[in-house]
Amino acid sequence: MFGKKIRIRQEKDKSIEKKVYSFDYYKSDDKKSTRFDLFNFFMKDRNTLIHINTNMTVSVSPKQDRDNVIKLKERSEIDNIDFHLSPAARENNGGFLGKIINRENSKLPAYNILMYFPAGSFTKEIFDNYMCTYFFRAGIGFESGNYSKIKTDFETGLLTSGEFYKVFEYDIFDAFEFNHIKIISDMINIKDFENFH
Repeated sequence: MFGKKIRIRQEKDKSIEKKVYSFDYYKSDDKKSTRFDLFNFFMKDRNTLIHINTNMTVSVSPKQDRDNVIKLKERSEIDNIDFHLSPAARENNGGFLGKIINRENSKLPAYNILMYFPAGSFTKEIFDNYMCTYFFRAGIGFESGNYSKIKTDFETGLLTSGEFYKVFEYDIFDAFEFNHIKIISDMINIKDFENFH
């Protein structure tokens, strides 16, 4: 489906006891559609939890975060999406230029967003509205009866997004501004990527 313009490789990461794949699509003619196809493959039949930290972006200014989050929250109420919002520490950039930027941005709020998408709810509209502004981590594949505990563990710090691979069938980090997706899972092999439909 993706052809030669998509690069998929398995990485070696001794700190993670599951398979790790890199999915690079910078040569794709339609990068947004490529992303949608990938997430549709994984999310369409599986419960999914998405975590956004508004620090995780390149092109969005911290000055825009509050307005962006308000729009996401209002949209989630229209779409009846389980949406949880909490403050996040504003992360600093390093170096001399970073110190100048940090001085300006340090007082601006940052946010954590947690969203739950039940199996069968993923659509192109969901993708466009919630998955195209900030980098995010998706925990895909879990029993709906476990959602309450997973959410509580995440909100209390007992589970971090960096540990999603321990809880979910698929742990996917999307850094779309770099045309790169990282997938952690033992439930898929390199050859399976050839069969996306």
